[in-house]
Parts: sequence; C-alpha cells; structure tokens
Amino acid sequence: FEDWWRGYKIVHVSEDDAQDLVHVSLQYFGYSPADFKDVDIVNIDGVTQRYKEYARVYHPDKGGTKEEWVGLVNHFAILSNAIRKRDRVFFVLKKKKKKKGVIPHT
Repeated sequence: FEDWWRGYKIVHVSEDDAQDLVHVSLQYFGYSPADFKDVDIVNIDGVTQRYKEYARVYHPDKGGTKEEWVGLVNHFAILSNAIRKRDRVFFVLKKKKKKKGVIPHT
C-alpha cells in the first residue's frame, strides 16, 4: 500500500488557493462552484455517491491508472473537508439564530 502513495506529500496552501482547489474539485464531481453554498445540492451524501461511482471506473483494479485514482481520492478529500467545514459553520449559525429567539427561564 505504501508504494502507492510514495512520492505524494501533503502540501499546505493559501486560503485563495484552497478556494480554487475546492472549485476544481466541485467541477470534477459535476457541481457548479456557485452551488456550494446550497446544502441541498452539494452535500456529503451526494459527493460520496459520486465518489463511489467514479471509483468503479478509476480504481486501478478496475482498469484505471494510478494517477486517475490519486486524483479522485484527492478531489474527494478536498471537497469532503470543505463540506464538513461549511456544514459546521452552517450548524453554528443556525444554532445561534435559535438561541436569539429563546426566552430564558426565571
């Protein structure tokens, strides 16, 4: 397994470059970057389903190449991480809005 990933390393990028990578990953999975803010369109379940469909094509055991497989895995990692961050912020903001309308007990 290690031979697969030999030569690949984690790279830290700027916030702007990270946003560009998210846009490229969205397009890779067939989404528009403009749709990223809509949790009903771009969500972890939909991306995971597309990942599994692509894995059936790009996995080396299924006829894909190492480069195609690594590309798929990287795009999935980038996009799933971005979705989790977006959803965490969305959840916190939603929770704060609910608290504003709550009347404390006395």
